[in-house]
Amino acid sequence: MAVAVRCLLLAILVGLGPLGPAMAESPVLPPAPFKSPASGTRMVWENVDSGERKTVVFLQPEGMIVRFDWAGQRAATVGHFCPDCLDAGIGADGGAIAGLYPLAVGKGIRFTRNRGNLAWKDTIIVGGTDRITVPAGSFDTYVVWRRSRTPDDSWRAEQRNWYAPELGWMVRVEGFSSDGRRDHWQLVEVN
Repeated sequence: MAVAVRCLLLAILVGLGPLGPAMAESPVLPPAPFKSPASGTRMVWENVDSGERKTVVFLQPEGMIVRFDWAGQRAATVGHFCPDCLDAGIGADGGAIAGLYPLAVGKGIRFTRNRGNLAWKDTIIVGGTDRITVPAGSFDTYVVWRRSRTPDDSWRAEQRNWYAPELGWMVRVEGFSSDGRRDHWQLVEVN
């Protein structure tokens, strides 16, 4: 319970609201270095709200860039938690995101992403740990919050990721943005 309270306080301090249910269990996890799923790893994801399923196949990583095929479309993320960062020029060294690793409760970073004349301010915090059960199984996870916003606060998005160090990937993702987009995905299968 103390970790859940600490996570909530951390979230409030950086302006994040609590997303979803409170964490029931808080396992003690060792610091988690950056890890990517092996090339060829296949995961099936389910949208919790619609039941839609999508398959992800991981490609060869490049430094902290994790590349994958998401339902037939190529995608990439930098350091797991920033799919927008590659387009904003953050490279394989991870830039500011590298400061999150090894993951440990309480670590956090703030940075600004720029693309053309657009800018977003990001905060990513390792808020706690959670033992979570999804259709693919039960996992000890780091709970990582990300908040993105425009400098004038005309747009913002918040996301909570349950990252399983044993997989090198998330097992649940919840998020929303001020323009009405809502995401709630969970891992159904991994092989």
